[in-house]
Amino acid sequence: MPSGLLRRDGRYSIRRRIPVDLIDAYGGRQMIVRALGTSDPQEARELRDEAWAKLTAEFKAMRAEIAGKVGGEPPAPEPTKRVYSKTPDIGRAARRVESERREAFEAGRLREWYEERQEEMERHEGVLSGEVEAWLPFYDHEVRLGALQAALDGKWRPARPDPQPVTTEAPKGAAAQSMSDIVDKWAAEQGPRSKTLRKTRVIIAEFDTLTKGVAIGAVTPDHVQAYKEQLVASGVAPATGNNKLNLLRAVIRYALASRIIKADPCDGISIKPGKGRAKSRIAYERDHLAALFGSAVWSADERPVAGKGEAAYWLPLLSLYSGARLEELGQLRLTDIGPETYLAAGDGEAVATVFRIVEDGADGLTVKNAGSIRRVPVHPELIRLGFLRYVDSLRVAGEKWLFPDLDPDRDGTRTAAWSKWYGRWLRTKAKIEDKRVTFHSFRHSFKHYARQVGIAPDVQNEITGHDTGDIADDYGGLSYPLHPLVEAMDRYRIPGFTPPAPPPAFRSPV
Repeated sequence: MPSGLLRRDGRYSIRRRIPVDLIDAYGGRQMIVRALGTSDPQEARELRDEAWAKLTAEFKAMRAEIAGKVGGEPPAPEPTKRVYSKTPDIGRAARRVESERREAFEAGRLREWYEERQEEMERHEGVLSGEVEAWLPFYDHEVRLGALQAALDGKWRPARPDPQPVTTEAPKGAAAQSMSDIVDKWAAEQGPRSKTLRKTRVIIAEFDTLTKGVAIGAVTPDHVQAYKEQLVASGVAPATGNNKLNLLRAVIRYALASRIIKADPCDGISIKPGKGRAKSRIAYERDHLAALFGSAVWSADERPVAGKGEAAYWLPLLSLYSGARLEELGQLRLTDIGPETYLAAGDGEAVATVFRIVEDGADGLTVKNAGSIRRVPVHPELIRLGFLRYVDSLRVAGEKWLFPDLDPDRDGTRTAAWSKWYGRWLRTKAKIEDKRVTFHSFRHSFKHYARQVGIAPDVQNEITGHDTGDIADDYGGLSYPLHPLVEAMDRYRIPGFTPPAPPPAFRSPV
């Protein structure tokens, strides 16, 4: 189970250790446990991050309150390295913990190791509180727990000293603002999506915890490097770690652009994928496709409640035959789908049905980046399966959305809940157990099979909305010539794959 989460009677809570200097303020308690109000593991992980950030802010406010009462900053807890000089046994035990951590890292099981050590700490705490029967001498429990707390809570880093500001002078003026203050200003000016802002606040809270709340003007490359190393040690995938670093970088570079700071401490710092690291996502192989489209949604016309009606049938097929992202498809309106005339070979006119992926704030439509705005010809196989008849049926019914049963979450994401259902269906019904195969794998699949049939890379990128950073990408989007896109869709096929039968309601009349 992820660190910090508790599961009791099917419901999740967050558990966090109270900092040593605040234990008295919390009435002598050493742990905080707060209910998250959910039984869904994915939602629990998201809520844990929010709750963790709130606790970090609470601890900061508590310290400020204590400082106000005593007329100055509260005394910081004595550094663990000093404790080691008084308690050599804890120091030796902490070095063993660090050795274990390195071995776990080299074996590729660092995440599991951290979770196991978190559980071990809880068992030692249970012994010391009298709730659990001891299996070692009492003193040994104290030593091992002290070593784990020191090494895992970041109070002891034998491989690297704590990051220090480049100057002994405290930042003044605007540079003395906290990272949280800068996030507020960045959000007010940039207007990020609520989900992005929430993630950013969590990241800044993590960064503040690591750096002890250093002001924006005192952030150094050492601080950013230390945060990067913390991410690597936690076992996150390089892409996930870099996404976190990018959000931290966005806030810091906002301060740079606003002339609050004079240099970029993030420059050149990123997580490099290890050699031989397994891919986090892979394409659907033919066996995967046969298993998925042979399951009950497509073979027996089953429509699970959580699959949201016809979304269960069409969303995977649409992505398989377009490479579009899940939310791009889930937020399509009927007005985004229709015929378009284009100049074909020989200067003659032709018509193709396309769906347009656009940004529209009024309807809450978002895209990943400017290169995502595009139009995609509807593949002939989708037409054969009755997709256009499905669209027409919605128009007759007066619907607005292509998938009207999808409900937006609090961030306006229409496919958030559906994505969880699909993940469960993939594992339990289609029996595809490889966790690298997800809905996003359809995007990889389209690129894979497009290469097999010889579709040019720039045309592939235009169809999928993949931004390569090339200046030529600026000339795509809704103005890209439709003819090469239609030709590519006519050529695209998946060797050895037999598509499912059309839904009964949308089959072609005999």
